[in-house]
Amino acid sequence: MVRRTSPAGFPLPDEVTYSTSPLTLALCQVSFPPILGIARPEIIGSIQAELAVAYPQVSIEQAQSLQLNVTPEQMQAGFGQTSTMWRFSDRRDEWSVVIGTDFLTLETRGYRHYEDFEQRLVKAVEVFGKIAQPGLVARIGLRYVNEIRSDLNWNQIVHTRLLGAIDEPIIRSRVTQSFQQITLVGDDMTNIVISHGAFAGGSAVAPQRGTEPPTTPFYLLDIDVGRNFAPSNDAPTLEDIVEHVDYFHMSIWSIFRWAVSSLYLDSLGGNK
Repeated sequence: MVRRTSPAGFPLPDEVTYSTSPLTLALCQVSFPPILGIARPEIIGSIQAELAVAYPQVSIEQAQSLQLNVTPEQMQAGFGQTSTMWRFSDRRDEWSVVIGTDFLTLETRGYRHYEDFEQRLVKAVEVFGKIAQPGLVARIGLRYVNEIRSDLNWNQIVHTRLLGAIDEPIIRSRVTQSFQQITLVGDDMTNIVISHGAFAGGSAVAPQRGTEPPTTPFYLLDIDVGRNFAPSNDAPTLEDIVEHVDYFHMSIWSIFRWAVSSLYLDSLGGNK
């Protein structure tokens, strides 16, 4: 059955490929219970060998979790354990497959069309599943980070109900930053997070190596759609993962289309 609504009930319009796009970062993450032996050469080395043609650059990164301890008397922040991630990138540093002990992420700063993104995701998940053999899938998520930079006024671009107070004339000319996060529960146990707001410059996304972040004002429209899976359920197959991601992709498109004006979309140029 072809679904014509997104998890939050937004209608699904026809998809359009634009000549220019505000999409700054697209990423899909598949999470699973920790694989403690992921760092063994026969696992991570084999994954590297399988991905080497498309992603020849390799870097090892360290991430440290932030822990908050809250008591009636005080709140203390501290750092948790350090985890290792392996990043496999293409020659232009536009596409990366990032692997940790409990996740696989495909991310790109060079998104052009969904078919290419989906093909790369299928390849990455196939390679990882064949070698690492995770027994369960904990979460599947898709996130698109849009940074809208335009000569149009914000109220000519973004739905006025999203703009809120910064659409008021007395505030509009003086605002330097506005940010809001909306969390929704959709159908099929889907979670949706919409982070949006106006910023005076910079970027919400780390720039590619050797480049500087833009200095022009932008409106952030960051949409994250995902679903958690209980351990008691059967692990999603590759086909299940792709089906969920396809659905999330169309859901994000429907939210983006609702959030911005036809005037702005026309300025991007595009064809169905």
